[in-house]
Amino acid sequence: MQITETVPPESMFSDYAYFSSFSDTMVNHARQIAERLTDEKSLDESSQVIEIASNDGYLLQWYARLGIPVLGIEPARNIAEVAIEEKGIPTIAEFFGSSVANTLADQGKQADVIHANNVLAHVPDLNGVVQGFQSLLKTWWTCRR
Repeated sequence: MQITETVPPESMFSDYAYFSSFSDTMVNHARQIAERLTDEKSLDESSQVIEIASNDGYLLQWYARLGIPVLGIEPARNIAEVAIEEKGIPTIAEFFGSSVANTLADQGKQADVIHANNVLAHVPDLNGVVQGFQSLLKTWWTCRR
């Protein structure tokens, strides 16, 4: 599903109030995901995990604890600061799209895993976000009909 009315992102995310770490259930689920994908994808210190709308680092902290390089991309500056300062998660305070993805790819950032929880339903430029995924992923799978 996609929202039909677009609210200017700056008005929603300039000073965001929800921190994912407030929910013990979310944090525990995030730990399980990180552990499972680390094992399934054989992730290690040469891998890269990127999360779009990474909030306060509630998910990426588990990869980081396993020694896997991480990068958060979080549009809410107040929450990005918490991820950086309190959890030590490198975080870019930007809205994700093809421009940000291309800049990161040009800098040599390529992801083995990209997380984007509850993101696509809230973005006005779906194509730009999906193109960004394609730019950042080391391996891009295409489906053929």
